[in-house]
Amino acid sequence: MAFLETHVFSQALEVAVTVNVLLPEPSQGIGLEGAKAQEPPRVMYLLHGYSDDQSIWMRRTSVERYCAKYNLAVIMPAVNHSYYANELQGERYWDYVSQELPQMMHSMFRLSQAPGTELVAGLSMGGYGAMKLALTYPERFAAAASFSGAVDMRSMLGFAQNDPRSRMVMAPVFGPELALPAERDLFALAEQVCGLEP
Repeated sequence: MAFLETHVFSQALEVAVTVNVLLPEPSQGIGLEGAKAQEPPRVMYLLHGYSDDQSIWMRRTSVERYCAKYNLAVIMPAVNHSYYANELQGERYWDYVSQELPQMMHSMFRLSQAPGTELVAGLSMGGYGAMKLALTYPERFAAAASFSGAVDMRSMLGFAQNDPRSRMVMAPVFGPELALPAERDLFALAEQVCGLEP
């Protein structure tokens, strides 16, 4: 697998961003067999947690070894403490991760364009982001995973109401009232997408 640390300018964020990328190397035959090596790799977005950055996956997991034999490209963006959401007054991380990042990666690298083949996974805050992406764009993703994910955001915001540190961290994203609109509530999104009852 080739490991690239890319630094590109984000129009959505109006700043240079770092994205770590793992790409299969067919010429090296690393886990690739026959026709699979000729196909553009499928894409997995791997989202970091609140206390980490995009480098955590390469430093503390075996993601490279696991993905090598599956012709899978892995995209690992850095998003600070954004909860993979647009701030109410500030950075547009949701626009970046959900729209701009995939467009950038597909324009820079030879990746599969087949609909419904992308994967997304994340840890903690990234687990929330992964599930939000999958539930907002179910047609794009073949699978989603949340590792110790912050999926019950309503409970987290309730806790933050009485915790000054949590309130300070979450207010830029969820507002001073720490409100959770339906498009940011994973349970509401699941009800809408999957037809579940509240």
